[in-house]
Amino acid sequence: LDFGIHTITAWAELPNGDRLQATYGGVRVQSPTTGIYAGAVDITVTGEVQGTPINAGCNGAIDFIVDLRGQVLGGEGQCAVNLVVVEGFDLAYEVTGDILNNDVAGQIALSAGPFPIPLGWEGSFDDSGILSGGFEGDLLAFGLNGQLTARRVTRYVE
Repeated sequence: LDFGIHTITAWAELPNGDRLQATYGGVRVQSPTTGIYAGAVDITVTGEVQGTPINAGCNGAIDFIVDLRGQVLGGEGQCAVNLVVVEGFDLAYEVTGDILNNDVAGQIALSAGPFPIPLGWEGSFDDSGILSGGFEGDLLAFGLNGQLTARRVTRYVE
């Protein structure tokens, strides 16, 4: 069967000519990684403002869905970066990725304003189904280093 949710019906003709029928609904055919995941994104922000080094953190939640085929994931989240020397800012992120076997490669689009800045990220599912990944890059005048960790909370996406 193709990936999806199916109804299977079987018929049998009995020796006396009667017909017997049985129907089973809600039969799921999906990837072992399919489901809804929830976890955390931890981002370290580094930079310099007027000669003063800045180090801050941004810890936020993430949730995403892995499709029935186990090939695509997508989700979003948000956190607040609190800086001592300058006003802090909210950081939204949207995560997408393509899954091949247990490896994931994709993009995390970080937004501190009207235009998201895409960064590449890579991760993998371990034997217990936990997804871990990381990314690094620059946002405005700040350097970013981030980690993403999530575990499946349900196998059902439809």
